[in-house]
Amino acid sequence: MDEFQIAKSMAEILDRLKSGGGGDQGRRGSAELGREERELARLEGMTAELALRQARATNGDFKTAMVEASLGVSKELATIMAATVDPVVAGLRKASVEEGGGEVCGVCQEEMEVGDEDVKAMANCMHKFHGYCIFKWLKQKGVCPLCRALHVVNC
Repeated sequence: MDEFQIAKSMAEILDRLKSGGGGDQGRRGSAELGREERELARLEGMTAELALRQARATNGDFKTAMVEASLGVSKELATIMAATVDPVVAGLRKASVEEGGGEVCGVCQEEMEVGDEDVKAMANCMHKFHGYCIFKWLKQKGVCPLCRALHVVNC
C-alpha cells in the first residue's frame, strides 16, 4: 500500500465517523468506535511498514523515513479531504504547467514552474494559478482574477 492508498482509507474512516457510520446512532457504541480506532491503528502500522521499506531501499534512517512517510500520508489525506474542509477548494482542479509555456500566476504575477505540484485551475474557466494564491484570492473575491468568472463551488 502506498501513501495515497493509506490516506484514502483514512479519509473513508473519517467520513464514516463524520456521518455516524451510516447506521442507527443509538446502536453506535464503544464497540463501533473501537473498530474505527483499530482500523486507524492498522493504517499507522502500514505507514510504518512503508517507511521501513523506504529506509531499507535507501540505506537511510528509519526515524527519518517514518517522518517522511507520515508527512506524505498527511499531504495525500489533506488533498483528499480539502474539498470537504473548505468549499473554496471544491471549485478548483489540479493543473500542470506545460513545457515552455511561460505561464504566469494571475494573482502574484510570478512565473509558474514546470513540474510545480501546487498549480490549480478554476473549474469553469480553467485559468491557472498557484494554489496558495488562488485560494487566498477566492476567499476574498469569489471570482477569477483574470476573466471575473464567478467561482462555482460544487457542494
